[in-house]
Amino acid sequence: MPLTLRHAIFDDAAALLAWRNDAVTRAQSRQSGEIGWDDHCRWLARVIGDPDCLFLIGCFGPQPCGFVRFNRDAAKDLWEVSIAVTPAQRGHGLGRRLLPAAIDVLRAGHPGARVLAAVRSGNQASEALFRRCGFRPAPSTEEFLHFMLEA
Repeated sequence: MPLTLRHAIFDDAAALLAWRNDAVTRAQSRQSGEIGWDDHCRWLARVIGDPDCLFLIGCFGPQPCGFVRFNRDAAKDLWEVSIAVTPAQRGHGLGRRLLPAAIDVLRAGHPGARVLAAVRSGNQASEALFRRCGFRPAPSTEEFLHFMLEA
């Protein structure tokens, strides 16, 4: 079945929260605590309506399998990327398909967009994903490694 992308909608809230609150996902996130339903719903409503956010859901048929979200930092002239796949899809190479497809969507609307990825030190799977997708190491001053995909 082919992988497709669609824009996130509010009906995705429960699935997105479950993915976000998964223990493996939380361990790699900047904020590792669990997120509550009300806070999640307020956040999702805000980002879905934000022109500086591109939030895409990857699907196999009607079944969501992961997401890619880009948040624009106009001051730095870049988009920071977040990616997650469902726990059931981990380890099957889905990220290698999902990330390039989402970058194509981003660049269709924002030609030449530069993309920044922040990866927690020690997250070898994410580091390998970004490197395979053409991202190069960039300076970092935090506990996260940075990778940049230039235009």
